[in-house]
Amino acid sequence: MNTTILLVTIIVFSFVASRLLKRYAPAYFAFSGAEYLAVGVVLGPLVTGFVSENALVHLEPIIDLLLGVMGFALGLMFAGERKNLKTLPQRFLAAAVAIGLPGAGIYAFLTMLPAIAMPHREALLVATVIGLVACVSSVSRLDAVARFLSADGWVTRNLRAFAVVNDITAVFCFGIVTDFLRAERADLQVEFAPNSVLTWLVASILIGIACGVLFHWFIGRIRSGPHLFLATVGCIIFASGMATGLGVSPLFVTMIVGATLASFGSYAQTLTPVIRRLEHPTLLLLLIFAGVIWRPVENPWLWAVVPVYLALRFLGLRLGTAVAVPMIPGHPKARRFGNGLLAQGGVAVAIAVDFSLHQSSSTASTLCLTTLLLAMLAQDFLSTRALRRVLADAEELYTDMQNPEAPQPEAADDHHDDHADHGHPSEA
Repeated sequence: MNTTILLVTIIVFSFVASRLLKRYAPAYFAFSGAEYLAVGVVLGPLVTGFVSENALVHLEPIIDLLLGVMGFALGLMFAGERKNLKTLPQRFLAAAVAIGLPGAGIYAFLTMLPAIAMPHREALLVATVIGLVACVSSVSRLDAVARFLSADGWVTRNLRAFAVVNDITAVFCFGIVTDFLRAERADLQVEFAPNSVLTWLVASILIGIACGVLFHWFIGRIRSGPHLFLATVGCIIFASGMATGLGVSPLFVTMIVGATLASFGSYAQTLTPVIRRLEHPTLLLLLIFAGVIWRPVENPWLWAVVPVYLALRFLGLRLGTAVAVPMIPGHPKARRFGNGLLAQGGVAVAIAVDFSLHQSSSTASTLCLTTLLLAMLAQDFLSTRALRRVLADAEELYTDMQNPEAPQPEAADDHHDDHADHGHPSEA
């Protein structure tokens, strides 16, 4: 099939499905994303071959653009962190534990189990990426459930603050990983600078800052209307294209763009509604392309990584928050605080897809993508219930007190945040 026709078909399907879900899905509808992963697998080389390996290569710039949207949206969240600077060390500590514990456990599992015995370097790379993915928590799920339950208070606000830092930390560290992979590529050497991790890290950050400054310069005082939307999309296209051309992560570079704009006055407040129009269709497209990219792992023992990841991630979030929360002055007693961070959303998918595009080792990329996708589907049916219990223990569920008959969003969707205008707990 012609690549252009195929791309248009997939995009139209994603936007139509997104609109139908936002309009007709009930507030407590359980949407795990499995439907879109299945569509991707069916379209991909494993089943029908409508999206061939050759077509996938031509579609990589589109995937990079989708990664750019996710990174840009995350970068805009930097604006809210300026008022939470006093608790940044505690939240970074929790993120470090959430990365380190799963990463170390996965590394030991891959290298010490005789049936796997993965080479140490490859195991270290896989464990690092899986550890970063384990750190990611869905900010959109937290916002959606809190809005649906009219929840507010110390625990609600700090759960979101911890989730934002988790995501930012994971993407920043992932940017370093991709810069490391870039420095190792002999086919893309440069003569004007040493080909090192530091060189490409600095280049990635400078590109992001430059794109943000250029956007601020050209957009002037425009704060609404179609011109702002087009300028935002153009900025993301330019930044993700620059990152792709240099062989670094578009997810990381566009996060720097968003963070740069967030530092300019009211840009975060102005651009958040603009980018929210793109987030939900972007997530659906990413899930479809993740299904297209996905390949089953060849060694059957590698499937055991998924339950190991789930257990280690749970322990990492619980331990990290158990250490960090008591260090925050004036904290109330918060039971099972880490359970409120179990949901994983678009940023986790973006990291796994980005790694699959940059990593030449099929075993490493396939294992990381398989682990994230299967674990995310399993957690989607449990994370919202766990979050609700954390908020209930903190006595911050005002909706429950006002209307005991209200339906409980025990399976509120992490992928429908655009329901914000309708009061539904969903992720964009």
